[in-house]
Amino acid sequence: MSAMSAETEELEPIGDEPWNAVQLRPVRAIYGEDMPSGGYVTKLAKSAHTALLKAALAAHLVVPEESLSLAYEGESLDESKTLKENGVSEPGPAARR
Repeated sequence: MSAMSAETEELEPIGDEPWNAVQLRPVRAIYGEDMPSGGYVTKLAKSAHTALLKAALAAHLVVPEESLSLAYEGESLDESKTLKENGVSEPGPAARR
C-alpha cells in the first residue's frame, strides 16, 4: 500500500484556530495492530508549541512522553517552539482555500 493511500487515524484538534494540518508517521515501517499504517492526522494551533503535539500523541498511545520524539526532515523538533519556528513549512493562502 502506498503512503498516499495508507490508512490514518484522526486525533482531536490541539489548541484553537488557526490550525496547521499535521500528519504523524513512525520512522520505521514496522506497524503493530495499534498503529495505523499511515500514522495519525490532527490539527495543531499555529501558536502551539510542539510539546502539546507530543503530549497528545503520547496520551493517545498511552505511553510516556519521553518514549516519543518528533522530527521533521531528519531534524528533531524543539518542543519549546511552534512548527513554523522549527522550520516546518506552513501552507500559503491558496492551500487554505
